[in-house]
Amino acid sequence: MITVTKDGELMTNYVTINPVPADEVFGAFTDHEKQPAVMSLSEDSILYLVISDGGKVTRIDFGRSSGIVKGERKVLAFAVQQSLDGTLDICMAVDKPTSGCRFYLLHAIRPEDLLQPIPPSKIIDAVNFPIVAHIYMGNKSTAMSQSLPLVMVAFVRPDRITKTEELNFVEFKGKEAKLNGNWTVPADPERILAVELGTVSTGDGAFILYEGQSGKKHLLFQNFTGSVPFAVQPVCPEGAVGLTTFLDTQTQETTLIVAGDKIAYFLPRDYLSPKGTGTVIDNLEHVPGMKDIHCSQSQEDLRLWYTTVDDALYYYTTTTSDLSEGVNIPLLPEGQGGRASGLLCAQARDDDSDLLVSSLLSVDQDANIYLLQQDSASKAWQRYPFWFSSEKNVKEVEGYMLRFQVVQNNDPEDPNNDDEGEMIVGSWLYVTCSGLVRCFINGKPATMSPAGDWYQTDVKGVLNVLLQTEDATCHQFAVQRYRPVEIPGGKRQRNSERLIEDPVLDPSEKVVGRLKNIQTEDDLRALRRQDGTPLIGPGVPDGDVIRAAQAFQQLSERADEIHLDQKQKLAAYKLAVRELKGQASGGEIVPFGFFDDAWDWLTGAWNWVEDKVKDAIDWGVKLVGDVWKFIVKIGEEIFEIALTTITSIVKGIVWVFKKVGAFIKDVIEFLGFLFGWGDILDTTDSIVAGLNAALDHGKSVLESQHDTVHGWLEDLRETLKEQLPILHDTDYTAVLKNQELAKLLSGSSKLSDDDETKQSVVYNWSAYNFTYGGGTTSAVLHDDSMSRTGTEDELLRLWDTVVDQLEAITKTVVKVAKEFVDFFKPGHLNVNTLINKVGTILIDELVDALERLADIIFYALSTGISIIKDIGNKKIDIPIISWVWEKIISRGRPLTLLNFCALLIAIPTTILYKATTKSAPPKLSGRVTKDTFAQHVTGKGSATLSKDITNFALSASSGLELVSEEFSTLGLLADGTFEGLGLEGISVGFIGEFMNVFDSATLAFEAVGGFVEWPVIPDETTAEDTRAFDLAKFNKYSGWALKGAGMGSSVIIKVVAKAKKAPRPVVKRWKATVGAAMSVPKLCLSLTNGIQDAKEGEKSDILIVNGFLKGGFTFGKQWGESVAAWNNQVENELMYAGLVVKQICAIALYGLKIVDFGVGIIE
Repeated sequence: MITVTKDGELMTNYVTINPVPADEVFGAFTDHEKQPAVMSLSEDSILYLVISDGGKVTRIDFGRSSGIVKGERKVLAFAVQQSLDGTLDICMAVDKPTSGCRFYLLHAIRPEDLLQPIPPSKIIDAVNFPIVAHIYMGNKSTAMSQSLPLVMVAFVRPDRITKTEELNFVEFKGKEAKLNGNWTVPADPERILAVELGTVSTGDGAFILYEGQSGKKHLLFQNFTGSVPFAVQPVCPEGAVGLTTFLDTQTQETTLIVAGDKIAYFLPRDYLSPKGTGTVIDNLEHVPGMKDIHCSQSQEDLRLWYTTVDDALYYYTTTTSDLSEGVNIPLLPEGQGGRASGLLCAQARDDDSDLLVSSLLSVDQDANIYLLQQDSASKAWQRYPFWFSSEKNVKEVEGYMLRFQVVQNNDPEDPNNDDEGEMIVGSWLYVTCSGLVRCFINGKPATMSPAGDWYQTDVKGVLNVLLQTEDATCHQFAVQRYRPVEIPGGKRQRNSERLIEDPVLDPSEKVVGRLKNIQTEDDLRALRRQDGTPLIGPGVPDGDVIRAAQAFQQLSERADEIHLDQKQKLAAYKLAVRELKGQASGGEIVPFGFFDDAWDWLTGAWNWVEDKVKDAIDWGVKLVGDVWKFIVKIGEEIFEIALTTITSIVKGIVWVFKKVGAFIKDVIEFLGFLFGWGDILDTTDSIVAGLNAALDHGKSVLESQHDTVHGWLEDLRETLKEQLPILHDTDYTAVLKNQELAKLLSGSSKLSDDDETKQSVVYNWSAYNFTYGGGTTSAVLHDDSMSRTGTEDELLRLWDTVVDQLEAITKTVVKVAKEFVDFFKPGHLNVNTLINKVGTILIDELVDALERLADIIFYALSTGISIIKDIGNKKIDIPIISWVWEKIISRGRPLTLLNFCALLIAIPTTILYKATTKSAPPKLSGRVTKDTFAQHVTGKGSATLSKDITNFALSASSGLELVSEEFSTLGLLADGTFEGLGLEGISVGFIGEFMNVFDSATLAFEAVGGFVEWPVIPDETTAEDTRAFDLAKFNKYSGWALKGAGMGSSVIIKVVAKAKKAPRPVVKRWKATVGAAMSVPKLCLSLTNGIQDAKEGEKSDILIVNGFLKGGFTFGKQWGESVAAWNNQVENELMYAGLVVKQICAIALYGLKIVDFGVGIIE
């Protein structure tokens, strides 16, 4: 059975983006991905284009990329106009060596074609125009492929036009453009205030608003293209200051809108008559301080945007067929709406209705563009940075991060278990949302919306969704359907699309749950930030604090009502899905009705009332009729916003926080999640200290050993053969009959909490930020060592002696690969069955293989410690992680490779430790040395220090498993072997540089593993049964030696790959072969240790069972990884199956290690 785990957190995240300067002029349009795109003309006359391009937002010099601008030429002016069919017309005026300029029209261009040179067939130009300072454009009709745009040019800046000859209409005939000639107005103009273009049945022309010499304002329609050009001067409304137009989709004629003391519209019969007075829009009959107006249109849907003299911005939502029926709402307060460009577009929804998306691009105090976006479902505005992609520029983003993970049922007792393995790696999820959100999905810009869409998961079957909002706007999400990816060349999977029984993720549940702790004025005043300062400052009035506490409880109760209603809907939904047995084939989709559209358009006023929170003189939550509303009085205006959606309720919560002096960071601190960076730094330093101590101790152990490696391997062979009958006969699951243990493993107590931790956003945060935060595209390890050492030369000599034998050893392990990998498909896992697949012949073959490789592996292990220490001190640069380390965590310390690897592990380690113990991990730096570590692992150390090391190592073990697995998988994907899974979407930059980072980091992770998993073996004088003790000691040290051999293998990879520049697949297969050869002895030793622990009776039953399971899953992970690496040895389908098995086992492993920590921690 396929399920999807879900988690969301309100938190601060980090992205690499560049802001977009507003420049001198900018124009917006909707691109082919339904995203806002921008053209802007810079001060140095470069026409830039910012647009989505294959999962990346790029900024280019459009003048040059289009082929229009060549040499030293400059763009003087531009305009862009989008038709209702989505195509673009772009006008450009470009200077030339001689006087005047060259004028271009790029006609009917699809947005997706803007990144290519524009073909000559799409270009109309004029060679000899006067210098153009500004271009006006308007649509002639909806059929852009057949109809050219309306264009007028100005030869001076728009605010300086005083003469009619400074404006001219442009006509297009064939492939040429020409000016229409002179024209006049009945009254001599003092200045021309506004120009708009339009079309009527009699021809095309311009609407001109001008001021005469007497100061009186006049309105003119000048026809240019009719059989007989003419001019009409209808009655100009009082106080007119601006014009805008839209195209009536029914008549294909232009409607003119005039803004002044009132806003009126003129139909063709009005502006073609000297007596035409237009019609005042009822809801806009009194607009004080009007400054300017423009509109955006999507078929019959229309939005008017208007600004006032103090640069506040309002919008009016209506339709082209009935302008007086609409809603007028304030959006941006004074000083924020001076430069804005609005867009409107529609997206189809599953219920056959359109989702209307409104976008407004405006300019912030730093002269950069930002985006406000609203959808017709939630009706709430959200603010986003407007940006283009960057490799290095890091920006904090305060909002939500979500995580959806596809999970495959592995319980053989469950009747709903899948008989066959699903390709959850790279699978697809169909996700809907209660409102439109811009986000990053697995590192790529995207949107989620009520319209719903399919999104491809990553190599772990995960969708990581980082919302781009700059506020705490909250929506609800639903993963409705699942679809496995098709394996290239593999058989098509039956009944592939599935319905998800429990689809909803509501991040507000955490936010509201934390809010419940604030019930009184005293609770609110008691809140302290991390730095100890009170949230409520001394200047906050008592009345506001009292009302805030009351409002928080009322808002919490409203959210509870919505959550209860959704739970009832969910129960009915689950029954409907079960009736279909989860299948979504044949169009049998269960209607999904969780998210009701907000009916109150006044929800759009939240942005205004939030910006003017300090001006609110009365506010609170009240019942109005049968609807709970958030009521705010600002000046003489009263806003009553319905609290019928989670989005609106969370908006209210944020508003109340701001009213008592808090900021968005405070909201995150008290209702979201904050990393305790101080504790994480301490944990990072503890890992580094432990690693160094373990390496130093390990070096002394290796130097003092007297037995030869080959002698030890022979002893290992005999021990394994002796133990094999016991391993075959042992019932590893008998202990599960213990009722208390069964209860625990059923998920009814501790394990459910552990699963929640394992699947959480914050536990997986460091792995996410390496993979999608520049680790695979921009990581640089400053390893400046060019010459080889004597140690490296000896390794290369030994490599030459064994490289020819690797093929034979690989064939030995490949022949059993399919049987072992198939075993790990869902429903097949049983440790008894697994170990009975291992016989004496296989043990002989694998120990023989290890003997052939022993000299090089163990030489690398004994000499590699210095290599690890040297490479660990090299500086590494990774965009987001380096920035967070240097700016926030360490306050200036350089990020070395060892600190980097330790940091990645420290974050999940600290999260787990705090979640389990409610305290930070113990500090080991300064306490763990070579000597104290040696005392600890021989049972002679300080009781306090040994307890701290044990607890720390238990916690760090799961974090190490999580992070090292991320790197291991990236290493498999980096050479492009896996195609068709969307995994190639994890962009790996310069492959050589990435693999240098990868090999070095893998080496560091192996070394950390030596610290956290070093066996503790007390002095034998304390053992009652010395024979059993000797066996246990041999097994545990043999297990450690094989782990060390893995580290030796990583040393070889690092040295050989660098020196010989060996092809990546060859190097990858070498490690896969060695790993597979060592896995069977490791499994046998692990199970033997478990049997011995069970006999001794000192270890928890849960830990013993987990040990058996970990042995099996470790074996499975290794074989999955090996099979996935042998792309020249196994068929395509088996290779992909190996990748799936690797992921299933890895997820199970770090889950088991989390349980180990919860059960095995020493109080």
